[in-house]
Amino acid sequence: MKFVVVMVVIAVAAARPGNPYEKFDNLDVDEVLGNSKLTTSLLKCMVDDGRCTPEGTDLKNLAPGAVQNKCADCTAEQKTKAAKFMRAAKKDYTELFNKLVKIHDPNNEHTAELDEFLTQN
Repeated sequence: MKFVVVMVVIAVAAARPGNPYEKFDNLDVDEVLGNSKLTTSLLKCMVDDGRCTPEGTDLKNLAPGAVQNKCADCTAEQKTKAAKFMRAAKKDYTELFNKLVKIHDPNNEHTAELDEFLTQN
């Protein structure tokens, strides 16, 4: 998989109408990040370390498609929300963040892309 950030973009951002991610249009990133239990649960779901809610399962199942097309359907707002979530995950949930990266970029081929995404959005 090419771009690990895209997976979490879907987890934290709204999507353009008509695509399968639109059910997450009203997801409040600040609310998720403000609840460590919720953030941990979502990240554990995404790395197969915990149970998934129906929404978490949807995110986990939909994410690979977004990764494959580098989130072509994402809006600027989605990318901003995703970067915010990823920066927090990297800083405050380092172990889970690293597992997520390892799953989707096991050879660290896209570290520069990830860093660029986090600084530009």
